[in-house]
Amino acid sequence: MKATIMSEDFLTEGGCNACAPVRSVTYLVEFSEGRPETIEELDVESLVVMFALKTGWKQAMIMTDDFEDAIQFKKDQAKVVQTEDYKSLTYASNGTVIKAAKKIDTLDQLAEKTNEILQTFFGVEPVEFEFNV
Repeated sequence: MKATIMSEDFLTEGGCNACAPVRSVTYLVEFSEGRPETIEELDVESLVVMFALKTGWKQAMIMTDDFEDAIQFKKDQAKVVQTEDYKSLTYASNGTVIKAAKKIDTLDQLAEKTNEILQTFFGVEPVEFEFNV
C-alpha cells in the first residue's frame, strides 16, 4: 500500500484583539486505494491508529494491571495494548514488545518505526510512505 502524506498550514485567530494568530498544521493522508484521511499529528501513534482502524481493528480504553490507562486494539481474538509515558509509546502483544519515541527526528525513521509496529502487531504489509510536508 502507498500512502502520501501532505500538510497544510493555517493561521487561526484567537477570537479577540489581544490574541495573536496561532499556526495550525493539518495532515492529509492519501492512499493508493480508498478515501483520504486526516491526522492531527505526524507521529507514530497517529499513523498506527489510522492504519489499525483502517484494517478493521477496534480500539478501546482499558486499565492495565498497574492501574494505568492504555489503549487496546482488538481484531477477532488478537489483542495489542498501547501504553505511554512522557517520552515513549509501548506496543505489546503475546510477549512481544516494541518501544517508540513520541518524537522522532526524521521522516525516514518515522516510516520505519511505523512499519515495524504495523507489521509486527497488526499484520499490515509494508506501507510505502511519501512525505510532501
